[in-house]
Amino acid sequence: MKPQITRTKPSFLSHSPETGSDYSIYVDVPASPGPHPVALFMDGDFLFDPAVEAARRLARAGIITPCLVVGVGYGASFGKPGNHRGRDYTPTSAPEEPSSGGADRFLGYLSRTLWPEIARNYPVLENRRLIGGHSLGSLLVLHALFQEEPFFDAALASAPPSGGTTAASSASYRA
Repeated sequence: MKPQITRTKPSFLSHSPETGSDYSIYVDVPASPGPHPVALFMDGDFLFDPAVEAARRLARAGIITPCLVVGVGYGASFGKPGNHRGRDYTPTSAPEEPSSGGADRFLGYLSRTLWPEIARNYPVLENRRLIGGHSLGSLLVLHALFQEEPFFDAALASAPPSGGTTAASSASYRA
């Protein structure tokens, strides 16, 4: 099944000095007053709308605290110029993806450039940061989780790529 492009328009564009790329940033702010936990999702061009729907449904059911949902996208479909997920989501180089191995630079962007931008513009809880991803995006999530000093305190990794060294893992957002 082909992924559906997010219907929501980006809230802003963000330039990364760490990767040299521009990213489309999608933001959904809860109706309740903040500050809010933040759930940051990869592949925002495709996963933002379903992530918002899931977060709202879980919050209405009282399962999670209402949270600010942020999607990080490329403004380009999978495999198209401008979509750098093969570079940004992979921690090591692989011969089949010549640009791979940029996960540490991308994590630097998320923590040193994007997070302060979000915190300046939205009411956020500084110590309630979830990172989420699906498929290759979950490889980045797992890499982020196992940093010596992780920036994110919760993770959601769904359907990580299978391979000899990739372990499947998921954690729920702490409400």
